[in-house]
Amino acid sequence: MTNEEKIQCYRKKTIEELEEILNDPNSTESDIIIATFEKQDKEEALGIAVHYTTEEVLENIFGKTKLA
Repeated sequence: MTNEEKIQCYRKKTIEELEEILNDPNSTESDIIIATFEKQDKEEALGIAVHYTTEEVLENIFGKTKLA
């Protein structure tokens, strides 16, 4: 299946189906990238998308620190 065909197919899937693709260890890199974008689009349309700032991501990874 080409990437364009995957895009068209994934656009018809539910958020839960896209989440399954993201959690499947057998998913290819292109599957994960396309599913991520399609899931984000669906979540934004429903108003449930979560966006993190760079600072929030770094705090979650390294903990809260103060820069001198």
